[in-house]
Amino acid sequence: MPSFDVVSEVDLHAFTNAVDQATRVIANRFDFKGVDCGFERKERVVTLHAEAEFQLQQMMDVLRGAVTKCQIDPRAIKEGEVQKSGKVVKQDVTMQHG
Repeated sequence: MPSFDVVSEVDLHAFTNAVDQATRVIANRFDFKGVDCGFERKERVVTLHAEAEFQLQQMMDVLRGAVTKCQIDPRAIKEGEVQKSGKVVKQDVTMQHG
């Protein structure tokens, strides 16, 4: 009897494009002018950093939209804990794989 395994993989090239799109959107938004914020990608993990927690949430919404436009299921995104250190708020976002 044949069997099969279901594997969920994210195209890393499409994921890179989504992060780049989100970076461009944030750079052009009026409410982010002069704000130290951005996305840093390492393999399947993206680190979002901003000055305030509400900005981090807006960045997360932009990233979800960009991921959807690149035809990646947004349910593959796993949000980490928000970390506060001084003036900077950070959050790690992982693309689930496996």
